[in-house]
Order: sequence, then structure tokens, then C-alpha cells
Amino acid sequence: MWHKLNLLIIIAMFASGTVQATEVYKWTDDQGNVFYSDRAPRSGAKKVKVKTDFTLDEEAASRRDRAGDLLRAYDEERGINQTATTKEAKKQADLKKQCAEAKKLVENYKNSTYLYTKGRDGARKILSDEERKTAEGKAASDVAKLCK
Repeated sequence: MWHKLNLLIIIAMFASGTVQATEVYKWTDDQGNVFYSDRAPRSGAKKVKVKTDFTLDEEAASRRDRAGDLLRAYDEERGINQTATTKEAKKQADLKKQCAEAKKLVENYKNSTYLYTKGRDGARKILSDEERKTAEGKAASDVAKLCK
């Protein structure tokens, strides 16, 4: 993540074509550490001349363009991967829900005194023992298929 951010900052600098700098100061502390800043922190800091104008040569411009292409491809691939991950998670959640519903149906079949179907006119038709076994077998088969 940080590498990508740093790369974007560098690309932005190159994309601008020229860079403007303010005054830069240099000083050394008591331990010998050298510091640079755009503000003079204390007396003893010296103003440093910094080259503030540059243009990109063809090679640098080409590197900038390739880096931009690479970042766009990376973003596109990440979007594709996120979409695939989201779809897979939704698919797994749907299967889990279907599994729970199938298990509930099997449990309802076991606890019911009788099973019935509704006709087109809304009348109930109680299933025979053979039809009930078939319905229970199908429900158990659905659990086996959905709850792997």
C-alpha cells in the first residue's frame, strides 16, 4: 500500500513537468545529524540552493507512462478480484441458507403426523406412505447435496 502511494506521489511530481521549490535550509544539530527544511529552525541554518526547474526527458516520460499503466492494470485486477470474492461469498451464503431450509424441511417431515399437497382448487390431499417416503427421500437428498 505504501509503495503504491509513494509511486503515485512520484508520478504526480513527474506529471507536473516542472517542480517549484521554496527556500530550503540546512543545519546540523549537536550530535552531528544533518537536517533540511523549508523553515529556518534557528540561527546557524544555511540557505541551500536547490534546482527547482526540470523537464522530463523521453526515457523518464516513458517510465512515468509505464508506471501509470501498471497502476491502472493493478487497480483493474484488484476490482475484478474483489468482485469475484464478493460473488463467491454471496454464493456460499445462499448455499448455507438453502442447506438450513432443507434441514428444516426434513425435520418438519419427521415431526409431522401426515404430509399433504394442495390441489389447484386449494384442497389438501394427504400423501400415502409411499408418497411420504418419496418426499422424505427427496428432502434428505437435497440436504446431502446442499450441505456438503
